[in-house]
Amino acid sequence: MTPSATTVTLTDDTTNTTASQSGPADTATNGIIAAGPVYSATNALLGVPDFSILGPLTFSNCLVDGAPLGSAAALAPSDRVSSTNLVQIKTSAINTTGNSFDLTYENS
Repeated sequence: MTPSATTVTLTDDTTNTTASQSGPADTATNGIIAAGPVYSATNALLGVPDFSILGPLTFSNCLVDGAPLGSAAALAPSDRVSSTNLVQIKTSAINTTGNSFDLTYENS
């Protein structure tokens, strides 16, 4: 079966809010866990969000097609870096149960 679309859904359990975004099809074997660039509604590149006061942001209960994120093949953490290769947001490895990871603010 060939996928026809990819949808990412995030739920903030502290505020009980959910956001989803869909795009062109891809497979779980091409996944990257990343804190990439963030764009505004007008497609302007936004700065690095400073969440250091909160500590690491933990993404838990991460699933790919209903299975733990870690069960998908070829996933690799990817840090957000500046144009001068300064790590801005550090992405941890997937935890041992395969369903969560952390993002840590490093630099703006």
